[in-house]
Amino acid sequence: MYDVLFERIVNVPGSLSESAVREAISDAFHAWSDVSALSFSELRSGHADITIEFMTGSHGDGWPFDGPGNTQNRPHTMIQCKLAVRH
Repeated sequence: MYDVLFERIVNVPGSLSESAVREAISDAFHAWSDVSALSFSELRSGHADITIEFMTGSHGDGWPFDGPGNTQNRPHTMIQCKLAVRH
């Protein structure tokens, strides 16, 4: 099992400061690690186990974000991961 999962924040929305985004995401991962055997560490570059991106409009998955008031203005995740479990 992984001792540490690495996360990377690729970008932040223009409406929030980078420090506010990093703090909120860090708080969320701390809450997760407090109740599980997982721990998390942020990478500023390179490959991470968890990649966080804030996107608008068409972003390559066939489910574009249309903006306020339209039917597709919901956040969602695109999950691609491989976790090895050691017994």
